[in-house]
This record gives sequence, structure tokens and C-alpha cells, in this order.
Amino acid sequence: MAKRIIYRRNDGKWGWRLQADDGRIIATDGSPGYDNESDARHMAEEIIGGHFSNAEKTTIGDIGPERIEPGAPPGT
Repeated sequence: MAKRIIYRRNDGKWGWRLQADDGRIIATDGSPGYDNESDARHMAEEIIGGHFSNAEKTTIGDIGPERIEPGAPPGT
């Protein structure tokens, strides 16, 4: 089972990551970090399995049946 990890970064901010069983990092908070642990935990819950779990799936790049140019709005 994957692990959701909440951690304090070297810059003092809080971050989160989702780690697969084999140790690969499969999702992260993205960068700027959070001022407190509860904000990092809340956003990880929203992204991984909560509010955004039904987000539209879009592929960007040359791979896949629907090719989308980087920066182009979905559906173009």
C-alpha cells in the first residue's frame, strides 16, 4: 500500500509526498511548501483522495491518443 508522508523540509516549511510500495515517489506537494503541518496534511488529503480525486484527466505531450500542445487549453 502506498504511504502518504507529511514532513518538515530543510527550509522549515511542511511538505507531503505519496510513496509507492517500492519506494518510488509518485506525487509531491509541488514546491512552495506549507507554513504548518495541518495545512500540508489537509492539502495532501484533498489532492490524493478527497476533493480533487475526480479531476479531469489530461495528457500533455506526444504520448497518448489525444495530443495536446504544452500550454494549449484542453480540447484543442
